[in-house]
Amino acid sequence: MEDINELFTEVPIFCRNLVKYLQKPGPIKIIEKFALALNELSTTPMPLYGANPKTVHYALFLKGTRITTRIAILGNDMFISAVKMVLNDIKQVPMGQKILLALHDKSFTIQPPTMNAIERFEDGRFYAKNSAGGAIAFDPGNFIIGDESTVKTELWRYRNPAIGLYHELLHIYYDIYPAQFKPVGEETAKIIRGGPTELEEAMITGVSYKHPDTQKLYNFIEDSYIKENKQELISENQFRKAYAQMRGHEFYFRRPYYVKPDKLTPKEIKFSLTYN
Repeated sequence: MEDINELFTEVPIFCRNLVKYLQKPGPIKIIEKFALALNELSTTPMPLYGANPKTVHYALFLKGTRITTRIAILGNDMFISAVKMVLNDIKQVPMGQKILLALHDKSFTIQPPTMNAIERFEDGRFYAKNSAGGAIAFDPGNFIIGDESTVKTELWRYRNPAIGLYHELLHIYYDIYPAQFKPVGEETAKIIRGGPTELEEAMITGVSYKHPDTQKLYNFIEDSYIKENKQELISENQFRKAYAQMRGHEFYFRRPYYVKPDKLTPKEIKFSLTYN
């Protein structure tokens, strides 16, 4: 990861500084072209999924009914097939169906991440982090969140791509349908959308958040707190549980934090599942 960051940040700076000391026009043009190529590469879609792209719209099949959606998938055949498979996996869970139905007539695109989103290189291929803004950037082959070196001690980092895409879908969902939550012990509610702030990410992930300055606490990890605020139990962690039950697993791992661990981070992350 550090090598990739250096490639897109420090190497172009080095090239610009190097040009200042070169006298011959030929070498200057070569270095300038190299730096320009790196800048263009950073915004280029992952070649595994981005070569020869086309756009299709996802068709949602529920109870024998075909629902045409405005959810566009932009990429090559491999990417389109993989994303459809993940979306079909999401729809098997009731809260997954809810989000897909709520968003089926909303126009947005799911596309491959760009090269500056690469997190690691392994087994001869790149793996990238997901993100959501005007569109969702999604790597359907990435089963690990963040630092792969800590997977053995932080088992929640191993995450099925369906959980990862559901997290990004919630960004779109809450941007369209904002939630309102009162900080613990207070009467005034705050509107929370699907943006990139730590508060918004905490709600979407399903973990607690305390504002570093005001010390206002939003306890998204507690079901009772969510119900008291008359909101629905939909978050990455809620989906982790439902998805594990759907697949018949004996337990699931709850994601304990979004940015970094703190005093609010729960110690218990592995939970047993019971079935009716």
